[in-house]
Amino acid sequence: FLRDHIINGDRIFPGVAYLEMAIAGAKDAPGNPVNTIIDVTWVNAFNFDQENKQLYTNFVTKGNETSYQIYSGDESDKLIHSEGKLSYRNYQLNNATRQDVDSLKAGLFSIVAGDELYKRFETLGFHYGESFRGIEKIWYNTNESLAAIKLPVLADYKLPLGILDGALQACAVLAINKALLVPYSIGRLSFITEIPNQVWCSVTRNEAGSNLESFHIRL
Repeated sequence: FLRDHIINGDRIFPGVAYLEMAIAGAKDAPGNPVNTIIDVTWVNAFNFDQENKQLYTNFVTKGNETSYQIYSGDESDKLIHSEGKLSYRNYQLNNATRQDVDSLKAGLFSIVAGDELYKRFETLGFHYGESFRGIEKIWYNTNESLAAIKLPVLADYKLPLGILDGALQACAVLAINKALLVPYSIGRLSFITEIPNQVWCSVTRNEAGSNLESFHIRL
């Protein structure tokens, strides 16, 4: 899995893998497991080909939330790679309803098959192996995209990492003709039910500042 994430020739630790580390390392609250991750930031990339270090996770729990930091090095040269909060509270989701796929496709006039999409990513320095090549086809316009994503669910993992990375790729498609977007943060990631190995991913661009792109993602 980790060998399949090559950025500009280097093996870079995938952003979604930090989420897996956080959930796998945290202890669930009694009778109430982690169902939401909030205020996630990816601060510094971890390069397997340059770093001769290990990754560590630190947790601090207050009430219904556990803050985490994932870092390398020791106290003298500590480098934070990602941080966020795990929540045990049940958030009310306003749009947690089934969506009609044909309705979502309406107005999405550009269509790209998965093989062609990953060729485009490669021209921008993003070389995805099989574990990250989940998008089979994507429909999109200027502000929305709809991706058909299918990948095997990896055993012994808490999260379907390839599926989640495919959702971030579906955001990047909306700017792929300009410059490839690199994810920096997640405001909130909520789990309603277990994610299967085959999903539809709907992305809508939010209004943001001139130097910032923001998206709402539904699986």
